Amino acid sequence: MIQRRTDLTANIISFCQYLRTKDFYIGLQTEKECLTSLSLDPGLIKSAERFKRTLEVCICKSKRDLELFSGLFDRYWKELERAVDSKTADEESPTEQMKNKQAPAINQLRSWLLNDNNTEEIGTASYSSYSANDNQLGLSIDEKELKEMLRFVNSLLTQISKKRTRRYTDSKRKELINLRRSIRKNILGSDELLQLVYKEKKKKLKIVLLCDVSKSVELYSMFFLKFMFSLKHLSKDVEIFSFATTLHRLTEDINVREVNKSLRTISRKIKSWSGGTKIGESLDEFVRVYSHKCVNKNTVLFIVSDGWDTGDIDLIDKNMEALSQKSMKIIWLNPLLAHADWKPEVSGMKAAMPYIDLLLPFHNIDSLKSMVKSM
Repeated sequence: MIQRRTDLTANIISFCQYLRTKDFYIGLQTEKECLTSLSLDPGLIKSAERFKRTLEVCICKSKRDLELFSGLFDRYWKELERAVDSKTADEESPTEQMKNKQAPAINQLRSWLLNDNNTEEIGTASYSSYSANDNQLGLSIDEKELKEMLRFVNSLLTQISKKRTRRYTDSKRKELINLRRSIRKNILGSDELLQLVYKEKKKKLKIVLLCDVSKSVELYSMFFLKFMFSLKHLSKDVEIFSFATTLHRLTEDINVREVNKSLRTISRKIKSWSGGTKIGESLDEFVRVYSHKCVNKNTVLFIVSDGWDTGDIDLIDKNMEALSQKSMKIIWLNPLLAHADWKPEVSGMKAAMPYIDLLLPFHNIDSLKSMVKSM
């Protein structure tokens, strides 16, 4: 249910959150751009049409966004007029309620944008970097969209498993005789009376996901999060990590049955979300601290990143080589591959390229469908 907040700033933030549920990729920077634009010209708030166009320019990133925006805008703000205030009636007098229906003073917007410590005094405290559920990053996942993601990720895991056609592999341990191979080996005869070949069951397929959550991929954060939740829900043997300037293990923090609780935990844990990117340092920590536990020849390693890096490029080369030798396959998912003219020109991507088994675009459901077909 849409709730009317007590000032325009918070209602704009809520509108952005509403659009995220409609598959708009809106990061914190976009929210700030909306508020900045409105704070620069008081006339934008007074005119309904100019207000709408300002938000449209700041938010829409594609033709699809432009086609959907007008209808979603009208629907949201009409419902907002009928919505119940986020403060109860006994907390506000009728006079205060009438004031709250009006646009706030421009200095309120400016105070929030400039991180004024006195925001409580001027009435903008209903919005902070924390939302009502203590989710400081404003993360949200629509359950319907998550179910769709689960369906395609399940197909992806099935396709990967099909590549491992044999259930058994040769073994040096003399426990289980491979009768067919033993007979075949002894058909031609030899000095020995009988040569036995042994086998063992292949170990279970392991999935490891290293996901970039830095500023440069902020546009795709919600999609990446849904991918994390889907993998964790569908695979028992999966490890999930995020990285920006630091590495974080999220495996135990993700639970598709408690999405909101998981998002709050992730939000508090990752201080570097939408910050800089140090892929080399993050990979180095992963190799040193975690790889011996979760990477072997039965591991498919997914790295989700655009390759932009502000750290030590040599560390990318060194650790990608180590992971390439230890794992079964490295699949790098890059959201920028959606652009036809994309080339691996950034230094981080160049350093990683020699060790990647499969490089694929990854930015929406259609790219996930294509990935399933590529396996």
